[in-house]
Amino acid sequence: MAPPSPRLVVPIDLKKKPWEQKYPLHNRWHPRIPAVAEVTEGELFRVEMMDWSGGSIADNDSAMDIKSMDLAIGHCLSGPIRVVDKEGVPAKPGDLLAIEICNLGPLPGDEWGYTATYDRENGGGFLTDHFPSATKAIWYFEGIYTYSPHIPGVRFPGLNHPGLIGTAPSIELLNIWNERERKLVENGPNSLKICEINEGTSEWEKVANEAARTIPGRENGGNCDIKNLSTGSKLYLPVFVEGANLSAGDMHFSQGDGEISLCGAIEMSGYLELKVEAGRQRARAAERKIEEGNGGLEVASGPYRLRSEQASTSHEACENFGGWRWHSDEACSCVWKSRAQKLGSDVYNRWSEDGREEARSVPGEEG
Repeated sequence: MAPPSPRLVVPIDLKKKPWEQKYPLHNRWHPRIPAVAEVTEGELFRVEMMDWSGGSIADNDSAMDIKSMDLAIGHCLSGPIRVVDKEGVPAKPGDLLAIEICNLGPLPGDEWGYTATYDRENGGGFLTDHFPSATKAIWYFEGIYTYSPHIPGVRFPGLNHPGLIGTAPSIELLNIWNERERKLVENGPNSLKICEINEGTSEWEKVANEAARTIPGRENGGNCDIKNLSTGSKLYLPVFVEGANLSAGDMHFSQGDGEISLCGAIEMSGYLELKVEAGRQRARAAERKIEEGNGGLEVASGPYRLRSEQASTSHEACENFGGWRWHSDEACSCVWKSRAQKLGSDVYNRWSEDGREEARSVPGEEG
C-alpha cells in the first residue's frame, strides 16, 4: 500500500496577514509561545509558510515596497510544532531532534519570488556603501528553473531550502541570549501577535519583553540561511523545551553562499514536508548539524562567525570581476551573486578541547 499523503499541520492563506492566519505566525523565540500543532515521530507532515516579509512585497517593477518595508515583521515563522513519540511522550530537553526534509518548494499558485537590496536608511546590507538605494528583482519559477525580467538573459536551476528552522529555547538559554544581546534587544521592535496569547495580558507582556528576535542564528538553529539544507537533507538540532516546539520559515527558491544584500536569496512562500525523530540522548550544547547524501556540515554559532569585513572584501573582488566579465549593471551583479555565487573558500567548524566552537577557513576547489 502506498504511504499516505503528508498531513497538513500548518496551513497558510496568502490572502490574509501573518496575524490573521488560522495559526498566527510569530517572529520571536520564546519557550512560552504555545505550540499550534503536534506531530508524531516518523509521520510525514507538511508545513506551509509565507515569504519572510509576510506578504509585504508585490510582484511589480517598483522597489518602493522594499524601501518602506517594516522590518519589524520580518521572518514570519510557522509553528511552533510539538513533537511526541508513538506513545505520546514529548521530546525532552537534552534530546537531539533529527529533521528529515522529504520535499519542499513554492506554494502552488504562488510560483514567484524576489530579491532586493535595502535602502541605507532601512536596513542596508554588507555592501551598502556601494548600493545605498533600494532595488528589487522579481523571479518567476518554471519547475526547477527560474528567470527574471529584471535581470535579462539569466535562467538557472534553483536549490530550494528554508532559510530559518529551529527549536524553541529554554528560559535559561533565552536569558543567556538576552544578556549577550542586551543592547540590541532593548532597541528592538515589539513582538508580533502569537497564537492564543492576547495582547495586553500579563502573559503577552512577559513574552514580548523576554522574547529573542529571529535575525541571528543561535544555539537552537534559527536563521542560518544554508543552501545545502534542501530535499534529502537531515538536520540535527538540540531540544531545549518539552516537545521541542519546532518552527520554520524564510523559504528560498535559491541562494548563493550567504545573503550579501540581506534580502539576498530568492524569497518566496513555500512548504516543507518533514519527518522528525527525537533521539533519547544528550545533545551537545549548541550542536547543529546537517547531513547530505555526500557528507555532513557542522554549523557555527553567532559569536564565532567570520567577520563581515572579510565577506565584504571577498564579494567586492567578485563584483569587480563579475561586472567586468559580463559587462553587467553593478546592482544587477550584486543581486545575481546573492542568488548563485559560491564563495572561494569553504568554512569548516570544529570543537576545541575546552569545548569552544571555532571556525576556520580553508581553500576550496576554486583556490
